[in-house]
Amino acid sequence: MRIFTTLLLLALCTSLFSQVKYGQIEYLQTNEMAFSLDGDEDEENEAQNKQIRDMIAKMSASGAFNKNYTATFSPTEFNCIQQVKPPAEMRSESAGGAVMVVMSGDDDPLHFYTQTEKNTILNKDMIMDKAFLVSGEEAPLEWTITDEKVAPSEATVGLDLKIATAVTPMGDTIIAGFAPSVPVQVGPKNYYGLPGAIITLEIPNGKSKTVYRATKITISPESMPVLKPEEGKKISLEKFRAEKIKRDKTVRKTQRTIRG
Repeated sequence: MRIFTTLLLLALCTSLFSQVKYGQIEYLQTNEMAFSLDGDEDEENEAQNKQIRDMIAKMSASGAFNKNYTATFSPTEFNCIQQVKPPAEMRSESAGGAVMVVMSGDDDPLHFYTQTEKNTILNKDMIMDKAFLVSGEEAPLEWTITDEKVAPSEATVGLDLKIATAVTPMGDTIIAGFAPSVPVQVGPKNYYGLPGAIITLEIPNGKSKTVYRATKITISPESMPVLKPEEGKKISLEKFRAEKIKRDKTVRKTQRTIRG
């Protein structure tokens, strides 16, 4: 009798999700970092680099670099808005006495908006400390759905997932876990285009990767406001990406110069 009741509840939940049109998904963004700090090939610099790597790894594991987003969706659009945390200071000290301090919270929140029928985006995004209002057309990536499946667990907010991959314009392969039982176009930032809500997403960044994972799904019988960003200097998507690549190259060049 207990098994029958469990199966009945599961069937009811699956049926409920299959009819969903409106709601919200809360995402947690984490960064899995792999640092390789350049320096002279002497023992002193190697020891210092190891201390810095160990401190950054410790702070990353404690959630110092985590971010939270809330995505609100409807049948034709969704947004993904960063949730600002209260200001906080986190310290980490190495065995040698070196101290690293990271200030978190009180960010200028990022805001991503996607119109899934017209394949257009409108984002409030940042380059350094300057906000831009980015607009343009952005068709979904060409996804390849694999045979891999993920069983329901806390990490999938209790949903069965299928795995899909896509290659970004930068040549990186990203991996998404999506829920066919939640047939809506929604995901972190501007990612969409799968026959189901994106629940997990892995995006490589050199030797590191950024991971998004849904932590909560709330469905609504009625439409919810899908807000668009309004702040920032207006810029096209193409120009914004070109400027961001330029700034990133400048930052990396400056870092190499400082390290000598």
